[in-house]
This record gives sequence, C-alpha cells and structure tokens, in this order.
Amino acid sequence: MKVLNLSEVEKLRSAVQNAEQQFSEIETKIQQMRESLQTKFKTVLEKHQVSQINEEYLEGFFEEPYVMIPKRGHEWYVIVPKWLNMQVGYLEHSSKSYNIFIVNKYVQWLSEIPETLREKLKFPKALPLKVFDGMLLTGSELQNQIFEKYRDYVTSRSGKDRIKIKPGYEFKLIAQLI
Repeated sequence: MKVLNLSEVEKLRSAVQNAEQQFSEIETKIQQMRESLQTKFKTVLEKHQVSQINEEYLEGFFEEPYVMIPKRGHEWYVIVPKWLNMQVGYLEHSSKSYNIFIVNKYVQWLSEIPETLREKLKFPKALPLKVFDGMLLTGSELQNQIFEKYRDYVTSRSGKDRIKIKPGYEFKLIAQLI
C-alpha cells in the first residue's frame, strides 16, 4: 500500500473541492432549466387561454410526466406525452399527443427504463450469470445458491465460480434463467 505525501494529499483535496463545485454548478443549471421549462409551459398555456389548469399540480407533472396502468400480470401501459422525448418499453400505440408503451421485465433488455419507473415496477434484478462452453459462470458468491436452484440442469461445481451444465440441457437452463 502506497503512502501519500502531503503534496499528493493537497492535490487530491483540491480535486475533490473542484469536483464538488462542478457538481453544484451542474445542479444549479438543471434547476434553472427546470424552472425555465415550467415558465415556458405556463406561457404556452396562457397563450392558448387554457384557464382550467391548476398550477399546483405542474410540479408533480414535471416530477412524474407519465401514467402507469396495469395491463395484465406483470405488464403495464406507460403513457407519455409525445412532446417528451422519452422511450420506455415497446411502443404499442401513438396518438397525436401521446405515446403508449408496454413495459414488462423483458423490455428492460431491449430499451433503457428510467430508475424511478424500474423501482415502481419492481422488476427482479437480473442475476449476473453467463453460459459459456457448457459451463454456467456464477461468480463465487452465487455458486451454491445457483447450484441448488438449478440442480435439474447442472451436474457439478467446477472451481469456485462455475458449474458444469448437463449435456443437452444448456438451452433449457437458459430458458429457466430468463
């Protein structure tokens, strides 16, 4: 382990302070952009004489600009205003003003889902497993748990981080992992 001298510590301290200042500036700019967007939104509403707008709900809209409606099982419709450049899941339908997406646990492999949505949908975290050359690569932490769970498809442990797959069971195991 390398011991840092005083000048190296000072350089690190300076770098950390510089990074904190940059983060603060970015945070300020994001807040200014958000306020600007809200002001523009209000201006457009006033311009078109939309008097039925309750401004107290605008803040909530900007925090969560979509609607989630259960479809069936573990699938949801996510409805997003078209003017928002937001792609979540599979686009099922589009009107003049809204995009309607279908989101399920499989869609997360094809498109990025914002973390706030992912938390609400409670998708299971994907296990960090890989199938390669007749072996299931598990990592040392998961080897015992995975061996027990998929014992119908595997034969033996190999080292601390892999499990040998039964001949002819590779595809069936992959289907179970999905």
